[in-house]
This record gives sequence, structure tokens and C-alpha cells, in this order.
Amino acid sequence: GLDPQSAEFDGRRAQALKQAFGPRDARVAAALAQYAKRLDQVGRDDEQRRALDEAGAILDAIGDQHSEARAQWLEAMAKADAQAGAKTLAWAEEAVAIYRRHHPQSNSFASALNRLGIARTQVEDLAGAEAAFIESLERLRQDPQANVSLLVTGNLMIAGAQARQHKIVAAEETYRRTLALTLQRSGALHVDTLYVQAWFGWFLHRSSRRDEAWSLLLAADQALTQASFPPFTDNNVKANLLYALVAEGRFDEAEPLLDMMIVRFQKIADGKNWLLVNFLRQQALQRLGQGRVAQAEQSLAEAWRRHDELTPEQR
Repeated sequence: GLDPQSAEFDGRRAQALKQAFGPRDARVAAALAQYAKRLDQVGRDDEQRRALDEAGAILDAIGDQHSEARAQWLEAMAKADAQAGAKTLAWAEEAVAIYRRHHPQSNSFASALNRLGIARTQVEDLAGAEAAFIESLERLRQDPQANVSLLVTGNLMIAGAQARQHKIVAAEETYRRTLALTLQRSGALHVDTLYVQAWFGWFLHRSSRRDEAWSLLLAADQALTQASFPPFTDNNVKANLLYALVAEGRFDEAEPLLDMMIVRFQKIADGKNWLLVNFLRQQALQRLGQGRVAQAEQSLAEAWRRHDELTPEQR
């Protein structure tokens, strides 16, 4: 879970490979793709884009279309532009197709399948997403050296897909199994654990188990104050906590948290992202609950304006 430190080593590895093999080598491209994936987790978007552009240019220059490096680059592209809809899905599908045709025994295949599941979730192909996550986990379980975070993420994504398909009992079982796994393997102060607590807490809240929901949501929020976590982790925990506060009508408590999230997402892609639209809509609900009808209308109008600025892929 030490993502900034991991990113530093990934960047140094890419530079070492460049010195060893020259600037136009597939191994350099693969290392840059891995570096870009790590940068995604620490919110260094400009550096991530430069790494991806360099990796893609290397592969194009050497005519590399079907190597593992190309597949890793495609997966990294899908992660970097996770909200780009059909474009994201196309990158993820191509990565999986390369592994399936040319590198079926690669240890990286499971990660690409997991990314495909996430991409399918974004376009509401929930059954397809669940199938990709299940195949990813089947491959991971065959690998005694499997990455624990991939196991946790895969199970977490399955639980989310099951919940959205109203498979409530199955989703709860998957969430509980995943929480037990991450607590056992990674401990309470790990990014994976906080993700699971936040998602599982909001699931329990929506299915009317509020006491247990709040114990998980507050545990994750408290953990944020006890260690250093990347922005994505903090945003994930705060968002699920916010949803629960608004759902319960605790509008005054939700207000400062909403203001903070809106400011954060106004700075991402110049405010052209669907999460800003989502939080503006939440703000409209929160203000309406406080009886501030005119201000609620302003928030909703701003949400619509921001929505209309998005391309179909960004929505």
C-alpha cells in the first residue's frame, strides 16, 4: 500500500531499462506502462500521461502490436481513462484479446481481465463485468504468488456487480469474504481494507443494516487520519460516507464534506468529469433537505451544465 514509494521505484526501473537497452525497446515500454499505472494511484496525472505517450510511441515505432508490452500499455490506457466509456472498453478488450491469443499463460492476464471487468461496469454491462472478474480470480487462484491486491479488487468488483444486479445475498457473502481476506493479509491501515470497508459500508446502509454500515464507514474514515493514503483512497472513503449522510437526511453534517468533494473534482480535467456532476447532484439533494430551494436549484442547474459539457465517452 505504499504507492508513492512504489511509483518512485517503478520510475527508476524504467530509466534503468532505457539506459540498458536504449529508448526504443519493448521492455522500456512495458516498464513505462507499469509506472503509469502506479502514478494513477497517486494522482500524478500529467506524469502518467507523459509515460503513456512515451510507451505508445515506442511500441508504434518498433511495429509492436501483439507483445505483452502492448497489452500492458492498453491496460494502462484503460486505467488512466477509466471514465471514457466505449474508448476505455475498447482498450481493455484489446488487451485481453492479445493475452488470450498470444500470451495465455502470462501472470499479467488476470490483471487485464480485472480491468476489462471495471470497463464493462462503467458501460452497465454488469453480467459481462462479473464474468470477467470471475475469470480473473480463477487465474489468480491458480498462482501461488498472486498479488493480494488483485484478489481483493477482483472480489470487490464482483460484489459490486452482484449488488447492482440485485443479488443481495451473494453480494453480501462476497463483501464479507473480501473484508476478511484484506484484514488478514494486509491489516486495517491498508488501501485495500479502506476500499472494502467503504464499499461494503454503503452496501449495508442501502440494505438497511445501518449500525454495521456506520461501524465500517467510520472505521475507514478514522483510518485516513492514522496514516498517509493516496487521493483516490481518501476520495473513495469520503464519497461513500457522504452518500450515507445524505441518505439519512444528515444534511448539515454532509455540507462541509460535499463542499470539499466539489472543490476537489472541479480541479480534475478542468471539471469535465462525471463525478463532479454526481456531487453537484448530491449537493442539490442536501440543500433541498435543508429547505434551501433556490440554492438547490442552482446546484442542479450547475450539474446539468457540467453534464452537457461532457462528451458521450466521459458520461
